[in-house]
Amino acid sequence: SKGLAAASATRFAFRHPKTAADSSTASIEWDAVAGTANYKVYRRIEGTSTWTFIATTSATSTTVAIPTAGSYMIRVNIVLLNGTEVEATKGVWVTR
Repeated sequence: SKGLAAASATRFAFRHPKTAADSSTASIEWDAVAGTANYKVYRRIEGTSTWTFIATTSATSTTVAIPTAGSYMIRVNIVLLNGTEVEATKGVWVTR
């Protein structure tokens, strides 16, 4: 149900992100959420409110490019089976 999946998004569990040796990428993993079609990954620079779309995936992990020095919030939205995108209520910080 939409309610169950939306509620699950609020409990979305990230594992600790792993950055590459040069910090140019971060590997992100998260727990699967039942009732989802796929996940949409976004990134934003600390101090800004603009989210940059990174990828759509059905997997529970991805690698995100960290283009320049700074801190970035990574979030993963869920996409329900009916196509509705549910915004994540939290994310994970990575720093380059």
